[in-house]
Amino acid sequence: MQRRRPGAAFGPWQRWARQQIPRSVQLLRSLVPPHEPCPDFLTPLNATDLDAGLDALLYTPKSTLHSELEEFTHVTGKPLAWASSLADGSPRALETVSHAIHDWHRTAIAPMQQHLHARTEATRLSAARTLLAEGLDAMLSRLHPTIRWTPPYSNSPVPTSTRTSTWKGVDYA
Repeated sequence: MQRRRPGAAFGPWQRWARQQIPRSVQLLRSLVPPHEPCPDFLTPLNATDLDAGLDALLYTPKSTLHSELEEFTHVTGKPLAWASSLADGSPRALETVSHAIHDWHRTAIAPMQQHLHARTEATRLSAARTLLAEGLDAMLSRLHPTIRWTPPYSNSPVPTSTRTSTWKGVDYA
């Protein structure tokens, strides 16, 4: 949402969504910068849906909040003065972030859910056809323009700061 030039795929949605976003979502701008990673506690691993994810967020251990926000500040170079209560595990701060994420989903994602599902299914079907017709290497080499497939490695860029970028690889051997 914060990228100035989101590209053809996201531009129309971004223009539409920006008009829908309530004020409560603004605090997420500092926690989810456009070119930096966000703290992991915002994307819980075992959450199966939005409610489960928000529940996991609300019960994130204080030690996790503190260490991830400290790392976030180190990586981004942007201290979040308002986030000290969040790092301390304040229930009110966690609820504020949870409500912001819920409001973001309600206004920008939920109205597009059917469209997103249809696009995901079309992409999945295309990948399955490529896999059956041309094999695994062909399918993996076409996943996304930013993903490099060099058997047995899949590499994608992971920003480490606004000035540098590294490539993280997954070994499938």
